[in-house]
Amino acid sequence: MSLAGPSQTSVNPLRRLAERAVRNLVVRRRLPADFGRRAIFLSPANRLRALDFSMERFEPTLLSYVRRFVRPGMVVWDIGANMGAFTFPAAHAVKTGKVVAIEPDPFNQLLLHRTQAANPDLPVTIIPAALSDRVGLADLQIAVRGRAASSLRGADHGSQMGGVRTTYPVVTLTLDWLCEHQPSPDLIKCDAEGAEAWILRGGADLLATKRPILIMEVPSENSDACTELLHAHRYRLFPAEQRMEPAEELRRIGHAWEVVAIPSESVADWKGV
Repeated sequence: MSLAGPSQTSVNPLRRLAERAVRNLVVRRRLPADFGRRAIFLSPANRLRALDFSMERFEPTLLSYVRRFVRPGMVVWDIGANMGAFTFPAAHAVKTGKVVAIEPDPFNQLLLHRTQAANPDLPVTIIPAALSDRVGLADLQIAVRGRAASSLRGADHGSQMGGVRTTYPVVTLTLDWLCEHQPSPDLIKCDAEGAEAWILRGGADLLATKRPILIMEVPSENSDACTELLHAHRYRLFPAEQRMEPAEELRRIGHAWEVVAIPSESVADWKGV
């Protein structure tokens, strides 16, 4: 899911009709060969591109992050797991490690559980919740358009929601709370369009003591707050879609950056990745 606010962005009427027509459709696809050609269940209710038969075309960026950053034995947390396009390739790659998938949308939870049932050997734990800066309850707004743009009420990022179809109450957890109940992460992938600063504030102890790598998509509305929070915890920022080179370090997160945040003491270990 995405944790975002509503948008009034105009949409092609034919595209809107197509999005509504496939809301309940579920398709079975295969991961690429280097991830075992494993089955994964997707739905165009999240993104129309899920109809593409090729996972390499559907999610090339997420697959590249798994190939570059996930190592055997790692514990990986996938915040905003959506349909599992990062979760299950990462679970294949960690081998004896573990992946914790956090996803509040009940529709996407069903997809995650179907893929998990098709791959019972993979070390995946699915947590039906959202992450925020406090443990409690919040309203999850389901987008009129793709469910991948669904949002917690009050999050802000200028998404492509196209309005709110319905609202569910969901449990919210924090990174620090989760660290008390799950193995601490070596790597966190966070796609929470609008809730990034909340999530980082709820993980102060984890960021200070466990020092995971973070791969995040950060819209402009949250870029300054996230930059400040990560720098305060001695993280260095790099463009996620480029190879890790100190010369390319970001002083601040720009508009809709996908960034990798590395603890300052670990940057040398990832040079050239």
